Amino acid sequence: MDQLKDTIIRLKSPLVRAGLKNTDFSILANNCWGGIVSRDRHLPYNSPTAGTYFFSKDYLKFLADLHGYLAAEMEEVPVKASKYAEKILELHGPDTVIARLRDVEIVMLHYPTFAEAREKWQRRTKRIRWDNLLVKYSDQNGFEAEDFETFKSLNFKNKLFLTTNPAYKSDFTVVIPDQWHEGYAVDDIKSSFKVMNVNEWLNHLNRG
Repeated sequence: MDQLKDTIIRLKSPLVRAGLKNTDFSILANNCWGGIVSRDRHLPYNSPTAGTYFFSKDYLKFLADLHGYLAAEMEEVPVKASKYAEKILELHGPDTVIARLRDVEIVMLHYPTFAEAREKWQRRTKRIRWDNLLVKYSDQNGFEAEDFETFKSLNFKNKLFLTTNPAYKSDFTVVIPDQWHEGYAVDDIKSSFKVMNVNEWLNHLNRG
């Protein structure tokens, strides 16, 4: 089934990529959003966050000292030892791969082993296009209102915030449908693709 899915994605990718001029970008994301953008366009994963997700406060810490965290040694964390153990066990079970950079934990959701997750994290970190980078965030995984203000204050040239709440206004906010009527972006991937032109966002990144 996975092979069939991969084939379908690859065959559809020229249509999804139509109009995209900027094809050598990186997306740092709090969840799988950036990886899906690259996957659907059949482009390289130029970001270590592909296939992972962060809880909100940890993601903001990570962004606030990005180079420091990326240079840190990655360690494995048993699920029961995670500060988010209860939630991770509820959502994904005891075999979930968790990594830690200093005091930040990362759920390596789509990796079967820590060794594979660490190897791909390190390899993709080296690929980051610092002069062609989009930093994406959304109001999930423990998000609180104050977190939006923290994200606003971070000094990145290209930011994107996905939310179902129109109160979070900025020139980088995109309001997406609240498909689950939960008041936040339960799923910001398919929902955002319905209301925003991702290719145009990428084409207009402020580079340099």
